[in-house]
Amino acid sequence: LAVRDQLTGLLNRRGFNELSDNAFAMARRSGTPLSLIMTDIDRFKFINDKFGHAAGDAALKHFARLVSKSRRGHDVVARVGGEEFAMAGLFASEAAARIWFQALVRDVACRRPDGRKVTVSLGWCIAEAEENMSAQLSRADHALYQAKHGGKNRAVRAVSGGPRMIAVA
Repeated sequence: LAVRDQLTGLLNRRGFNELSDNAFAMARRSGTPLSLIMTDIDRFKFINDKFGHAAGDAALKHFARLVSKSRRGHDVVARVGGEEFAMAGLFASEAAARIWFQALVRDVACRRPDGRKVTVSLGWCIAEAEENMSAQLSRADHALYQAKHGGKNRAVRAVSGGPRMIAVA
């Protein structure tokens, strides 16, 4: 019944589900907005195909280290499958969340493990009390899909009425 991803040391999907439910409950009690994020490494299949699985593993570990460094004490961060990561964090405002996400996207793009450029796309939403965690992660995942199709290396927020692009640079 492991809750950690063996490669990155982050939580796995099971661990994320357990702890994000707690974060959601804390957000409801405190009235603090909870942001849910789905992100993955851009062109990950290309990295594996061109440079091999060891390079793919290095990219996953690199991203996990960056996220871990920028993670605040109460944030929940997990590798939920392949090159996909999920995060849940309490932010005082939408602006504070946006600043953190933009910095993460820029930081990943600026650093190059083994001389290779790595970028990420990110989809996020602010949790809504009437939705369950699964529905909210689905909204964040849809925003991630929009980020990927909008050119990658960017953050997109899911809002009522459809996703909204957030400038990265």
